[in-house]
Amino acid sequence: MLRVFIVLSLLFIGVQACKMNWVYGQSSDACIMIDGKKREFRYFIPSHAKGVNLPLLIALHGGGGNPKRFEAYSRFSELSMKGASYIVVYPKGVDKHWNDGRSNVNSTVDDVKFISRLIEILPHVLKEEVYVTGMSNGGLMTQRLACDTSLNINGIAVVGATMSLDLHKSCENRNPMQALFIFGTEDNVFLDNGKLVNPIKPSNVRGYHIGIDKTLAYWKRRNLCKSSSARKELNEYTKKWGKFKDDETKVHVIEYKGCNKKLKYYKVEGGGHRWPDKKASNGFIIKKLVGKASLEMSSADEIIEFFGLIKR
Repeated sequence: MLRVFIVLSLLFIGVQACKMNWVYGQSSDACIMIDGKKREFRYFIPSHAKGVNLPLLIALHGGGGNPKRFEAYSRFSELSMKGASYIVVYPKGVDKHWNDGRSNVNSTVDDVKFISRLIEILPHVLKEEVYVTGMSNGGLMTQRLACDTSLNINGIAVVGATMSLDLHKSCENRNPMQALFIFGTEDNVFLDNGKLVNPIKPSNVRGYHIGIDKTLAYWKRRNLCKSSSARKELNEYTKKWGKFKDDETKVHVIEYKGCNKKLKYYKVEGGGHRWPDKKASNGFIIKKLVGKASLEMSSADEIIEFFGLIKR
């Protein structure tokens, strides 16, 4: 009897700990209970959202990351505060990882249910405009959400990830959807041989993927694109003196034409397993571990422009 009382008390305390009072105009942390477990998230709701509903951007951190760190380097909250107009939520993965469909990564965790619940409970969300973006493991999870028929996702933006082999085999949703990909040619996590590895210990295989070319081919078919595409290059940081320092990268922007839904690809030549941004750090240690970050573009700027998340 005492044991039952203790368990019920702990559950009650957990529910109480997740009681939320929504904060506007600044980033805040909160949690909800999913299947008896506390799931945490960070969010930013613009002050002017009190009178209107706004699009929702779900931002998923990479493996080993966390919401606060992802918010800092992605700058989505900063952009919403400064002039764009959307609500952004940063869910937290269990043990810093997502159940993205691979059999060996958090396969018993129902992250789809967690994220679906966030869409329901966040205030002032325009349910007709829900977008998802993510880096690495978060990028894989982004595509899993795009494959789930129970969610009404309007568009995705994937950085530093392709599509996993498991998801490619099991993806149920075939409806066209806005999709943007940013991927470095020197990515040392999603290897050319199809292995998905730990960059610090490449012998630690975490799964398999189909590569960026086959991933884009999948989305070309899904979005009913024609073969033609428009290209341009971003290559500003090439000088080794004066205002610009050479970042040793070049970005090829490929926009597919004749699609039912938009498809765009930023091929980061020389880029590693990184989030491209003009303010990114390219210190010796981080470059050694995961490669160079391109300074030629700011991923968040490109993503919110692609989704049309402008001031309303």
